[in-house]
Amino acid sequence: MDVGFGMLNFPADTLDKGTRRRKVHKATRREEEVDCTTVTPSLTASLSSPPSGSAWALCQQAQITADFKLLKSGARLGTSARLSNIATITSTHGRHCLASTTRKFTLTAGPIPNTDPSNDRVMSTLDNAIGAINIVTELVPFELAKGVLSTVSGILILVKTTISNQNDFLELAEQCHKITLLIWRATTGVPESDISPAIRRALSELNKSVNGIRQGVDERIRKRLTSKVFHVTVNQDMIAGWQKDLDRFLALFNTELNIAANLKLDELVSLFEELRANVQFKAETLISDVLPVRPPIFMGRDALVRETVEFLLEARHVALIGPGGMGKTSIAQAVINEDSMSAKFSDRRYFVRYDDVDASQITHATFLDRIARSLGISCSKANTRNLILNELSSSKDLLLVLDNAETFLDAAVDSSLITNSIDEFGARPNVQLMLTTRTSGLPPNLAWERLRVPALDESAACAAFKAIYLRPIEPSILSQLLSALDFHPLSINLLAQAAVQNEWSLEELVLAWDRQKALLLENGDGKFHSIATTIEMSLNSPSLQKLGGVIRDLLQLIAFLPQGLNEARLTDTFPSITKIEHLANTLCKHSLAYRKSGFITMLAPIRLYISSQHNTTSYPAIPLLDHLQAFYDAQLEDSSDEETFIREEDVNVEHVIALRIAHCDAKAVEYACIQGRLFLVSLMQHKPRATALYPVIKEVKCDEVQTNSVLCFPISHRRTKANLVAKVSCLLVLSVLQIEVGQFAEAQEVLNATHKLSVICGSKRYTRLAECAIAEAYASVGNYIVAESMYESAMKRQTHSFFKTEEDRQIDACIYRGLGVVRMLRGKPGASEFFVRGLPLLQRLGDTKGVRQMKCVAGYAELLAGNNDKARESFESAMENYEEDDDYQLHVTVLMSMVEVAHRQGNTKDAKEFRDRLGGVFQRADINSPYAISGRAILAAHTALEGNIAQAREEIYSLVESATKSINTNVVNSFYLAGCIELLDNNFVKAAEMFQQTIDFCKTFSEYYFCARAERALGEIAVLDKDFASANARFTEAKALCDFMGVPTNCLYYDHACYTLSDRFEGWTLFQEGRLTAS
Repeated sequence: MDVGFGMLNFPADTLDKGTRRRKVHKATRREEEVDCTTVTPSLTASLSSPPSGSAWALCQQAQITADFKLLKSGARLGTSARLSNIATITSTHGRHCLASTTRKFTLTAGPIPNTDPSNDRVMSTLDNAIGAINIVTELVPFELAKGVLSTVSGILILVKTTISNQNDFLELAEQCHKITLLIWRATTGVPESDISPAIRRALSELNKSVNGIRQGVDERIRKRLTSKVFHVTVNQDMIAGWQKDLDRFLALFNTELNIAANLKLDELVSLFEELRANVQFKAETLISDVLPVRPPIFMGRDALVRETVEFLLEARHVALIGPGGMGKTSIAQAVINEDSMSAKFSDRRYFVRYDDVDASQITHATFLDRIARSLGISCSKANTRNLILNELSSSKDLLLVLDNAETFLDAAVDSSLITNSIDEFGARPNVQLMLTTRTSGLPPNLAWERLRVPALDESAACAAFKAIYLRPIEPSILSQLLSALDFHPLSINLLAQAAVQNEWSLEELVLAWDRQKALLLENGDGKFHSIATTIEMSLNSPSLQKLGGVIRDLLQLIAFLPQGLNEARLTDTFPSITKIEHLANTLCKHSLAYRKSGFITMLAPIRLYISSQHNTTSYPAIPLLDHLQAFYDAQLEDSSDEETFIREEDVNVEHVIALRIAHCDAKAVEYACIQGRLFLVSLMQHKPRATALYPVIKEVKCDEVQTNSVLCFPISHRRTKANLVAKVSCLLVLSVLQIEVGQFAEAQEVLNATHKLSVICGSKRYTRLAECAIAEAYASVGNYIVAESMYESAMKRQTHSFFKTEEDRQIDACIYRGLGVVRMLRGKPGASEFFVRGLPLLQRLGDTKGVRQMKCVAGYAELLAGNNDKARESFESAMENYEEDDDYQLHVTVLMSMVEVAHRQGNTKDAKEFRDRLGGVFQRADINSPYAISGRAILAAHTALEGNIAQAREEIYSLVESATKSINTNVVNSFYLAGCIELLDNNFVKAAEMFQQTIDFCKTFSEYYFCARAERALGEIAVLDKDFASANARFTEAKALCDFMGVPTNCLYYDHACYTLSDRFEGWTLFQEGRLTAS
């Protein structure tokens, strides 16, 4: 008997609910008699030829005919060519097969067939519905519709194979059948882009309903299976609720879509029969799928292809693992078309796609059906699994490629059955498996060669782009553009396609990328045309869904952080989140994140998608950010691990600080700025570099919202002032950092803004502090006139001694020290008096560090005055009771000064001793820190003065290289001293090169002191070359710089002796005396 679509006119229901329930109870009792056994489902499966859990479903499904015809007068159904891949099942042989199986093995995990006529009717209805769904699924072009139908099919198969009260599902099965035909009417033959919003909305609602039904059925089955009861009864009220949901969908189709949802089922069937009558598709004529060709645009993967081929030729199984869009499918297609693969496997190479199946909907039957279809196997006469195993059991070598394997490896149901089948297939000695997958979780019983698919290298990425975008393009701009994509293959392809389709020039493409990054990575639907689709496929993985919302929260936080999350600090950062390491591992397992230098981060396209779709610029909108901020705050306030923390996570911390400051209200400004200041101090101490915080801090609003309440005004005023003070403090530290890294122009802007803010907030203390900072900034680059003026202005604002606080006295001491240093360098008398006035203040405050600094500069004043003994006494006093944990920079400064004193006294023994001590200090600290580089450069110059030019040259050029890796003002010092060392060796060409580079860097940093010295040195070299015009020009420039700085020419070398040029260079003196002539 051919049970086809002609039986869709169902007879009237002659059973009332009571009768139906009694019959169900009888069936249940018979089933329980069979189930009361110690045989488990897995053991049963091993006894019977077909898999026990699905034998009844597979064989009952075999009743559905595969013959159907194309509707001649229907709307846009497409051509018969679209039906060439439809694999349906014909004849009633499956039922006979099941009958023979049941006679042979009486222990089965599925419900035993029932001879009750009403049960036959239910089974016939289920079979017809499932058959119709399978056919329509192949016809509809809309992925959402396919997913809905696949879920519905899974529900009905579970009803057939596991549910006891099948009769209660009769009406629901009829609804599913009717819905299937309605979806066919609404979507078949219509391009996906033309599907109306109303249909999309209706299908979206239906998807929610059927997923809810599927979850309800799965939950009932899980509860029963845990107690080894293999037959499940579903409550009738629950079924009635599901029917109500489906009725709502039918009504939605009727009212919104003008599709005759109230059309009688037999009328819909007759329409479907017309389709069936026009196309004769015989399952027996199935042939294997055509192999995909090698991708036409395929760059940078030759090594990976060769490695994969070698493993397969050695009879190993291979898994290509990587994020979506990385080109795994393309690599597999290239591999399967290699000549060596053709020679070994001939026509037994099969490529099975799973990219159009959702992991939440795939079943063991679907998994097997795809493989069977690819192998050209008809499933109408025997169990699919057995037929596949029979095909694989040949002695001929066979290569089976399973594309998008994460779909079935992470299946919501039947995952163990699927894994077992893969193990069975791979266990055949003649079979080699190749998987492309995003997940690293592979079937455990096979040995896999796991090959991680990386991003393209730069040259291959550029070549791939230019293979599509044929216009001329500047290589450096293209490299910069593609590096922003992390050289992700799919993103590169989509970007190039967007440029071609919009006929953009390179400039227009760059502008479009800056404006709408995420939109440019969309070019339609499907994983090959959309970054969003390929990422959402991973996000919808059942194993990720089981972890709940926290997994997406973690992904959003990783996307927000430029460096990603520090893996070693996960538990400390998120103490309240259990199994946080497991969550991070799961993201890496599914290739949504990866490990890099101790951090869990993600590729740029994934970061871009998550940020644009899920992360907003709104401050609280990023989940888990509060946990991270609390951890960062604690780290900044705890100095025990501060250096390591800042060196590792400075970029992340800056990003979080910037977001906090940018989005804080007036009540949070003070705390946000304090945390910003703590970060800047730590950065300056441990990893000085430029930051992007100034624009953010600048825009902070410190004033409270205006209120009419008189009571609130004092509170508002105090908070506004506290906010201003915190902002000024943060900006002051930022300016100091900017000066240290050579951003003098930026520091000037910050300091000017800081000075204005300090005046506005009415804080004399912070105004003086700002003026001290401005003075220090100008002094650091040699502009001593402005520096002296600012120090004097700050001194005039001194508070009366009766009202002075400790902070006021600290500022006073700072002013005395700074003013004394500036006057000393300008050659003015009385500089030492300021040091004498400042020292008691610091001693009274108990500021040991400040006292040592004051003694150090006082000693330097004595040194410049030629009082070497007094200078040494001051330096030694500064080092009294010094401990290793005390100030590193001060220690270096004092020891360098002691070396200078020893040299001036001609005491080479002491000079060597102090140099050796300095070497130990440098080794214990970071030898490549800016301050260490500066000190080591001075030592190298002293070594040259002692006559060891070769050693000095080797040391100074290693320091020049280190200094240029992180450009700051110290690079000026290194280049200048390198020029001085070359002058000592009479290598004037190299010396001139070093001095010219010094000048170039000085102009970059607005540094005048070293610029004047380098101009003078180049003038001396020009004199030696008899180029007096150039010499005069150089000396004139040096003199102008001295005048600008306010430094007399005879004070240009108030510094270490190694900076001073040899007395044999007389050009500078002759120029000042007006005696520099050609003679």
